[in-house]
Amino acid sequence: MNLTINGKVEQTKTVTLAPAAAERVSFTVSKDTPGIYTISLDGLSGEFTVTPPSWLSRLRFPIVVVAIALGAILAYLVYQRRGQKA
Repeated sequence: MNLTINGKVEQTKTVTLAPAAAERVSFTVSKDTPGIYTISLDGLSGEFTVTPPSWLSRLRFPIVVVAIALGAILAYLVYQRRGQKA
């Protein structure tokens, strides 16, 4: 079995079956470049789309870091203020 993506063989698997037998065969593919990919597997065909990451997913880590830093600063200020009242 040849898994073809955009006309190029990406993976090949050999499957031997007894008469009237069935077996599940799976392929795992990962693509980073956004676009539409055409796939075919021994006469079956389809496509999948890779979309670019949203601005939110690219900023998720910096947002979490800033939130943690702000939380730490706020906790420090509250602690300092309580220390001055005593």
